[in-house]
Amino acid sequence: MRALFNYRRSHVLQRLHLLRGDVPTSELTSPAPSSTLTGSSIKFTWSAVSGISAYDLHLSAVSPGGYDLYVSGHVTTTSATVKDIPLNGKKIYARLYSIKSGVTYYNDYTYTAASLAELLYPAPGSTLKSTSVFLSGRPGAASRRTICT
Repeated sequence: MRALFNYRRSHVLQRLHLLRGDVPTSELTSPAPSSTLTGSSIKFTWSAVSGISAYDLHLSAVSPGGYDLYVSGHVTTTSATVKDIPLNGKKIYARLYSIKSGVTYYNDYTYTAASLAELLYPAPGSTLKSTSVFLSGRPGAASRRTICT
């Protein structure tokens, strides 16, 4: 019961302070919020805020606050390198928690995952009719130029 009370108290205090605007919370600074990520390994950086005892970064491909991709746990540093981010061009949700005086505050952000290059011609699965073939494709944010021989 005490844990439930502490959770509800924390939630109410968080909403009250955020509505009043009197609690500075940490902000993600890099990569820029709403941007497209550039690969599968990204360093996330956030602002240091006086009085914050810990930060906690969660990343999800499912929902805000989820942690199916990454959870830092409570850390005192202002950055984390996240590996194995999907390269599918879909939305990534980030939530940065700031803990101050036992109360947890958070800010939500979204990013777009990088995407791989897409082969357009010849069509995937088609039979090549020559030993020399022209390839055409659409570059992705995470693709690198590759020469096929």
